[in-house]
Amino acid sequence: MVAQAHTGPSGSKQAVRRAGGVSDSFNGAASRSEDQLAAAALVADRYLLFLLGPMLLAGAWATPQGVVGELSNIEEIEVHGEA
Repeated sequence: MVAQAHTGPSGSKQAVRRAGGVSDSFNGAASRSEDQLAAAALVADRYLLFLLGPMLLAGAWATPQGVVGELSNIEEIEVHGEA
């Protein structure tokens, strides 16, 4: 579960992301818009990745392929014509 709260000039916003979905409210009123709920889910997921990403990827960095190769199951990546 990820819970976030923010207070700014326009009011307060709370978002909670659980395995079963996401809830979002602004100034105490629950969001019903699919776009708002999708945005809240995206922000919560990225926040979780920001916080835990290094720990989740630490094992992959220790592999001979490196993190990108391990995650994408490839041996070599070509970027701008260079391997």
